[in-house]
Amino acid sequence: VHHRRLELMSKQVHAIMGPSGVGKSSLMEVLALRRRTTYEGDIQFYDPAFAKGHVRGTLQSSDYISWVEQYPAMTFLDNLTVRQTLEVALALQGADRAAREDAMTKAVRRFLLAGKEDTKMKWLSGGQVKRMALAVGMVRKPKLLMADEPLSGLAETDAIRSIRCMYEFANYRDANVFLSLHQPSSAVMMFVDVVSIIPFHEMESAGGLKALKLLQIGRA
Repeated sequence: VHHRRLELMSKQVHAIMGPSGVGKSSLMEVLALRRRTTYEGDIQFYDPAFAKGHVRGTLQSSDYISWVEQYPAMTFLDNLTVRQTLEVALALQGADRAAREDAMTKAVRRFLLAGKEDTKMKWLSGGQVKRMALAVGMVRKPKLLMADEPLSGLAETDAIRSIRCMYEFANYRDANVFLSLHQPSSAVMMFVDVVSIIPFHEMESAGGLKALKLLQIGRA
């Protein structure tokens, strides 16, 4: 990405799209402070809670950013149950037992994991692991939820439910959801506010599905 500005706003679901290998995951990892790069640029994070406004270089990503891996199975401990995994994530947020139980109950219901609370992570299906990764990311209540192709491999109904949960999270928590998508359906795109496309190693932005279609037609 050369000479481009990417702005992620609160209460938005912002999707990044482009052909395989164009660098979507690499860009997201750089923005999440998970990868070093030889390119130069500024990452600025603004939060009204900070008197100084902009924070450069001192942002601890774990405080504000939840990262959801494209292949999340490797990030979980196989022998922990769904309940234990969520409880650990909530305990790290300092939630008391009653708050943890309430948040866990809501998370498993929201992501269709009810009845799986005592199932070990290693026995979950691929789709259940994907949904569990989103649940863990959201219970941490980040200001920025970043997810690398979180809908890939999910059935259409699960994909729609997951993107709807992210949309509701962004609006309810005054947060931003930044995710990469690969061949999303029109039903999924209904819950996306802004789209950034990386064609030929350049970034262009489009607001909404209609603008995205015009951009694609213009490129054809």
